[in-house]
Amino acid sequence: GDGVNIQIDVTNTSSISIKYQTVVTFVSGGSVDPAVSDEDDPALFKALNITVAGDDGMKNISSDRLTAVSGWSSPVNPKTNFGPINVNIELPMETGDALQAMQCEMLISVYAVQSNGHDETNQNVYLVSGENIADVFEELQDGDVVVLNENVEYEDSLSVEGVEATLDLGGKDLTLGVNGELVADMGASLTLTGGKITVGEENRDQVKDNFIVAYNDEGSTTTLNIDCEVDLDNVYEEQGGGYFGIWAEGNTSEEDGGTQGSKAVINITDKANIHRELADGSAIGVGANAEVNMTGGTIAIEPSESSHATDWVASAVWLNDPGARFNLSGGEINANGYNVAAINMWQSGTKFSMTGGKITLDIDVSTNRGELPNANPNSSAVEVDGDVEFLGGTIEIKSNIQNEKALACAFLAGTSGMGHVTFGEGATIIVNKAGVEGGSDRNFSFVHYTNKIPYFDETGTEVKTPEAGTPGYASLPEGWMERGTIELRRA
Repeated sequence: GDGVNIQIDVTNTSSISIKYQTVVTFVSGGSVDPAVSDEDDPALFKALNITVAGDDGMKNISSDRLTAVSGWSSPVNPKTNFGPINVNIELPMETGDALQAMQCEMLISVYAVQSNGHDETNQNVYLVSGENIADVFEELQDGDVVVLNENVEYEDSLSVEGVEATLDLGGKDLTLGVNGELVADMGASLTLTGGKITVGEENRDQVKDNFIVAYNDEGSTTTLNIDCEVDLDNVYEEQGGGYFGIWAEGNTSEEDGGTQGSKAVINITDKANIHRELADGSAIGVGANAEVNMTGGTIAIEPSESSHATDWVASAVWLNDPGARFNLSGGEINANGYNVAAINMWQSGTKFSMTGGKITLDIDVSTNRGELPNANPNSSAVEVDGDVEFLGGTIEIKSNIQNEKALACAFLAGTSGMGHVTFGEGATIIVNKAGVEGGSDRNFSFVHYTNKIPYFDETGTEVKTPEAGTPGYASLPEGWMERGTIELRRA
């Protein structure tokens, strides 16, 4: 048959040993006749036999998924030239004349990883474009790595079920268009790293949420690891709609009150940078039998254009159902705007545990909204309707409040009145009342709706404890809070 040999000269310029893999990716193809419009026809590419001859010997690789991948090489020392890599591409004789009028464009890449501690067993790396990303996702196996070789916009579901895989964005952007979503389900483990995921602008007017999802309908725990930038600014919002950008939900058992069953977990790590501009809803929603663990990175919410027009409540993390849990041990949550809760515990049976990291509540109520119906913007670091363990880390309250109906505080009693807060010795609350002018004590009590937490007086120097009948006092069920040691200091 017809064939070609391509030689690639490669050098390991790093200071560490590596292993490498050769990847051949379909870009476009079709008829050689320009009058025939079929540039996405991969028939010729799929028929090719592609082999790689290098230091690791001959490797036969399949092009069934529009990406052909060699085996992993033996370790290559630092500062070493390990080329040439010979890529042999052949059209078998048995194809006959059927493909003689076809052509295709392909990309040949060398993908390297650190050899120390790398287990290449069952791992393949697939470089993908918008044309073949769906095909690759449909057939992912344990250990597979998908790497973007260009910016991709996708308008359908990319789902991983029951296997462990990584989507390495390769410094590129993945834009989720109308109906676009990334889903881990049925015991899968999906890691998102190395670039940016954006909810496309056309979604702003689409009644849809849950663009990045960890579900678990059955099987072992489903895990979604977020270690990249995520832009959720275009997620749909509607007053009272509670739409989420990222969602986790496990499978529950009715017999035990919906707290047991197959679990869904989202892990937010050091390189994560999750952002949403909103007036209502949340960046992250946590459903029944689901858990979000934040060990690093940032989550930030900012007010959208609608924020000052309504009495909507926005949050960074929303605990929606019994069995929902959020654990904060590192990283920072920034809740900025008008009427927000960094953590909103929607009902009892939810749990928030803070052992490290930081929550910053930055509130601006610089205009009087008394003319609006029900204008009572209460903002908090945590709206409490479940169990809270504030054992470590820092909550900082910043505000510019010039409206006597407004309130900014660390903990706010939720609608059920069934919340409970336990403080530990490592917990710190910092209050900064710069910019506050006039109004009642509500403007600068900042830690509110309990008679057991101190607050600053209007001079900002003396620490006082609210008494019954004062603006900083509210009657709550017995046992709503257990107070440990709290360091309250003015920024």
